[in-house]
Amino acid sequence: MIKAIFAVTDDNIIGLDNRMPWPHSKIDMSWFVNNTRGDMVFMGSKTWESVDMKTPLPNRPNIVISNQPHSQFKGADGVIHLKDIVNYENRNLVKSKYDTKWIIGGANILKQTQDIVDEYYITRFHGELSDYSGSQSEPVRLPLDFMLINFKLKWSRKHKHLTFEIWERR
Repeated sequence: MIKAIFAVTDDNIIGLDNRMPWPHSKIDMSWFVNNTRGDMVFMGSKTWESVDMKTPLPNRPNIVISNQPHSQFKGADGVIHLKDIVNYENRNLVKSKYDTKWIIGGANILKQTQDIVDEYYITRFHGELSDYSGSQSEPVRLPLDFMLINFKLKWSRKHKHLTFEIWERR
């Protein structure tokens, strides 16, 4: 199964200048870690190089989607082309097969993988985009054939309200 996990503003903005446009959120990080730990994660090179990204992410194989050579991404468990994500299996990893593969960004990779994603796990930071510093990047939109199957509203002093959503392909 291929799933994608990411956070957005109400305006579906995922990032700004290669950073998250909202302050760090322990609640969101816990959601991310609990869902992806022990599974394989795939990310674009900009996500790997992001200021907000701790690389490599612990307790899960980290695979970078790029046309650049593996040596460009120190600490990555593998580097692949986007077209190879569905059948990717790295024989050098302790496990030879993972039940779930997670796409964790960025926006460009999420758009390019819409046809192969089975579920989306989204954290939505509510409020005006102006509440989160900076100018807009291009919004991330879900394909129309997805249905909301789970929704949890949380409150945070730092972020006001945020929701955790799970969307499944119909």
